Amino acid sequence: MSPVMKLIILFREFIYYVHIFIYALRDEMENKPKECNHSWWVYSTAIEDQTLEVECPKCKSLGAVLDPTSKEWAKAFYAPQCPYKWREGNRVHHAINETFNK
Repeated sequence: MSPVMKLIILFREFIYYVHIFIYALRDEMENKPKECNHSWWVYSTAIEDQTLEVECPKCKSLGAVLDPTSKEWAKAFYAPQCPYKWREGNRVHHAINETFNK
């Protein structure tokens, strides 16, 4: 067998294993939000709805705080430039499982 053919076969095997890894990673990420112990970070506000937008950087889940106080709202104004940790996880409504209608 020529060296070129060996290289082609090796490359095909490599691509095969890369695909297996990608599909396994995708399946893991789809299940991750259910298993994640969320660490919420405020990254923006929704002016029209007057909600705080939050994200869990571990599993990439999105959520919202529907009833921010005026102090929390004022602090969140700077969140796009300087995101900060949200410590009251029980007030976060998950975007995956819930609708945000008040």
